[in-house]
Amino acid sequence: VVLLNAYVFFTATEEPYFIWIFKQESSSFLAKKCRDAFLNNLLYSLPFLICLLIFFRSNFDTSLFVWLLGSAAIFLMIISKYAAYPLSINMYQIVILGLGISFPFLFIIIIPLFIKKSLQNLYPILDD
Repeated sequence: VVLLNAYVFFTATEEPYFIWIFKQESSSFLAKKCRDAFLNNLLYSLPFLICLLIFFRSNFDTSLFVWLLGSAAIFLMIISKYAAYPLSINMYQIVILGLGISFPFLFIIIIPLFIKKSLQNLYPILDD
């Protein structure tokens, strides 16, 4: 539930001004967004993760795996959001992400495509 809350937080698109004020290259902006999301997610879910790991030691690997999957989903959400920017995520991207979840080996193709598309969408705002 904690990771789902963080996931939903990153679905909202920002106004172009809130992206423009970063004034850095598109690639460094995207990397900073993903790094900040990972650190915030870690700080947000760490108390819950520690409690799970203390009280349910037998499920240590499962708890850690679910947390890593949730963190990866947040990373994908950020990339997907900027791949559709300035619009919100469309049905095409949802289908592509669904295929990636069904067949994880497709993420080798999906992630670079979404990163390339998001960099193209961010370029006019950040790299002017």
